[in-house]
Amino acid sequence: MTSRTYDAAGRRAAAAYNRRAVLDAGLELLLRDGYQATTIRAVAERAGVSPELIYKTFKNKQGLMKGVYDRAVAGDDLQVAVGARPEIAAIWALRDPGRSSSRTPRSSPGSCTGSAGCSRC
Repeated sequence: MTSRTYDAAGRRAAAAYNRRAVLDAGLELLLRDGYQATTIRAVAERAGVSPELIYKTFKNKQGLMKGVYDRAVAGDDLQVAVGARPEIAAIWALRDPGRSSSRTPRSSPGSCTGSAGCSRC
């Protein structure tokens, strides 16, 4: 008897499609109606999914709004913190052309001690 492997590619693609639809609907309704008036049920109806799917994916309205915000800030739906992305690390590694070469390179976020007159403090 040969064993058959399960291919979940279709399920993953459907889940990604639904997530995008929910985040699109959430953003649209948030901008149109505001936070208070945007309900899970309204987002589900706009996205063409069940409210249960939204609760399973995002836990609650705050989780949904965090997903909407994260995607708006990052520009994509990857579940990776913006500060942990390689392209952001590359930006922090760049030398600031407004600073003289005798100064130390810009530090990464969160590592500033407030000394030497850092402009971010």
